[in-house]
Formats: sequence, C-alpha cells, structure tokens
Amino acid sequence: MGDVLNIGTIEELSVYRFRIQANGRSRMRDLVATEVVESYFVQTWIVEQQTRKTVS
Repeated sequence: MGDVLNIGTIEELSVYRFRIQANGRSRMRDLVATEVVESYFVQTWIVEQQTRKTVS
C-alpha cells in the first residue's frame, strides 16, 4: 500500500478542472503487484468560465 495524502475538502461551490497524470501503470499489468508500481500527479483549479471539453 502506498502513501495516502489527505488533500482536504472542496469548500467553495464552483466548477473545478482536474489534471491527473499516472506513471507506472504498465509495469505490472497482468501480474499481482507486491509493491507500489503506480504514481499519480493531481492538479486542480477553479474554472472561471465553464467550457465544453472532451477528455482524451
């Protein structure tokens, strides 16, 4: 089990944009992982004007 970071709660009602990057997902694709093989980078920010955007 990897480290868990408590990032708090969203206190202001608004529209938020998130960017998530994952690394290491293919290292243990079909095997049982005995150690943490993935890492994540998460960014979030408030969006002033909501626009339509597709996830890619």
